[in-house]
Amino acid sequence: ANGVITGLGWYVTGVPAEALPNYTIKLKHTTAVNANVYDGVGLTTTAIVPSYAATAGGYDVVSFGTQTFTWNGADNILVDVCFNPVVNYNASGLVRTFAGSSKYIRSDLSSQCGVATSTTTTYRPQVRFQMTGGTPLTCFQPTNLSATNVTAYTAQLNWTTGGSIAW
Repeated sequence: ANGVITGLGWYVTGVPAEALPNYTIKLKHTTAVNANVYDGVGLTTTAIVPSYAATAGGYDVVSFGTQTFTWNGADNILVDVCFNPVVNYNASGLVRTFAGSSKYIRSDLSSQCGVATSTTTTYRPQVRFQMTGGTPLTCFQPTNLSATNVTAYTAQLNWTTGGSIAW
């Protein structure tokens, strides 16, 4: 469903040792179905945080203020995040990820803002969009819900669709 994106946050599991200078978030609509090709033309800058110090233990959402992004409800969204180099780089900042591909670029010497991504990974960071407005999704209530292959960290959920839309 379409709506206005007013913020974006990563699920932070480890705080970076240093704040990230000039942390910038840019968004754009894309019809791309994966991250194989970077298209940095027409990005909308939604946030620039002079010194971003993440908070661990959940989604750390950066609110966009007046620079919101209106999602059309149909296209995928390209998310471009960059920041200036930190004084003493280390791998202390961590976010929760899941299987899938994403791309990145990094440098210890210069900002990579506006530079096309070049390295592909086999994981995606877990992200949350903060939204307002738009048309609510119509979702049928699942029936016959069951869990199989349950382990300490995963489970396979099975259900039947076609129930009522009244929850």
